[in-house]
Amino acid sequence: MVAKARVKARLPSAGSAAARTVAPVVAADSASPPGERRSADPCFCALARRASRVLTDLYERELDPYGITLPQFSLLRSAGALGPIGISEFAARLKLDRTTLGRNLKLLEKMGLVLLAGNSEDQRERLVSLTPKGSRLSEQALGAWQAAQAKVKRGLSREKLDALREIVSEIDALAA
Repeated sequence: MVAKARVKARLPSAGSAAARTVAPVVAADSASPPGERRSADPCFCALARRASRVLTDLYERELDPYGITLPQFSLLRSAGALGPIGISEFAARLKLDRTTLGRNLKLLEKMGLVLLAGNSEDQRERLVSLTPKGSRLSEQALGAWQAAQAKVKRGLSREKLDALREIVSEIDALAA
């Protein structure tokens, strides 16, 4: 078991009324008299973040007995699949900010789950790899992740899951 290193955000819980409500963005209508407002679409980013919080909470309830968060589990699985790998390349592959990734990896290193070692090919870059402890935890927690994955599959139709994959792919393309 690993000591927990998690900071809980002070946001409404996933099931609360506050979390279920996304206020529409209110925009000034240039055709309306000054001071009059009209309602626009809900903020798409807010909708995506709400869905992310709900899903993250579901997965983290399953991962809780292992003392790691979903992002930590994802980093362990990715480091196991890709490592040893330079932090910059790792960040690019995961579409994460390098600085944020570095902070998260430092925490995993303190937990004894990853090793950040010098790179003989580039002294400015450190290589990420799993420690034996990190590899064991990643394998042990995989069943918990699979249980969460199964809950999502049972809760959403195949069509909706396919649509989610497609939407995420199209959103990724927006950043290109």
